[in-house]
Amino acid sequence: MFDIKSMATKFLSSPEGQKMIIEFLTSSEGQAQLKQFIGSPEGKGLVIQFVNQTIGMLNLDENTQKMITTALNTVA
Repeated sequence: MFDIKSMATKFLSSPEGQKMIIEFLTSSEGQAQLKQFIGSPEGKGLVIQFVNQTIGMLNLDENTQKMITTALNTVA
């Protein structure tokens, strides 16, 4: 069976796929698309969700984490 999701995941986790992502995100077209996505309600929501889920991994003190979380929830 042809599983495009599995193939895409495998490629994007490879060094070649990661290089392609970095090249796209550092290009002017990639940056413009990223800004447009983050500016959309869906993009903003995903960024806030991502930061809220990963904030614990940043080794920040509890007060700083609470401050960031509060600010993000205010924006959401």
